[in-house]
Amino acid sequence: MQHDADESVESADEEIIAVGHPTMLPEVPFLVLFGGLVVASLFAGKGMVLGMMLPWLVALLITVIWMLWRVYSHTYTITTERIIAKCGLLNVDISEIRLADVRGIHVSKTLWGRIFGYASASIGTAATQGMEIVIANVTGLDAIIREINELRG
Repeated sequence: MQHDADESVESADEEIIAVGHPTMLPEVPFLVLFGGLVVASLFAGKGMVLGMMLPWLVALLITVIWMLWRVYSHTYTITTERIIAKCGLLNVDISEIRLADVRGIHVSKTLWGRIFGYASASIGTAATQGMEIVIANVTGLDAIIREINELRG
């Protein structure tokens, strides 16, 4: 997550700690697979190259669009007082939790995430039985969670 001065804060005492987006790393294996299949189709046969490449090109294009949508449609902002999750480009859904209300944080790391340094976190409050905000596939999440825990006391 990176610091971004463009996010609005509610009070003069509130400071932005971090602003982040999901990483593209979870989709890299699909890019490699579909890209490899496109290249393999090029060398497979001269007569049916387009016919063999087209499905893999479509899959590659869909994967790239999916990656870009996931990254740019999800924004996570951590301030000294709140955690804000903004999801969506056309229809926007914003969830917000005051740090004082945080009662539990569950961090999840996949094998791929452990190798490449990204994780997900679910954050809950006493107001609900489940988790209210899910921060998915963000790099540097361990440092952010430590900061949240320090701020909430």
